[in-house]
Amino acid sequence: MGENSLSIPDLIAKKRDDIELSPDEIKQFIQGLSNGDVQDCHVGAMLMAIYIRGMTEKEICSMTMSMRDSGERLVWP
Repeated sequence: MGENSLSIPDLIAKKRDDIELSPDEIKQFIQGLSNGDVQDCHVGAMLMAIYIRGMTEKEICSMTMSMRDSGERLVWP
């Protein structure tokens, strides 16, 4: 991401502290998941923070779009 991107533990701390994650922060996390850069312990910590604090509608939309854009797109005839 850009020079203003946070580390994965910082993203987890924001969510833990009930601070809304920006679309770019969510994209950073999902890209890290997709390319294997996020450690398993960080995945668990983020999931726990999301479970405890919940997600805003904006975060849910951002995560869904980031997940959609993270994979290979298939062309259907």
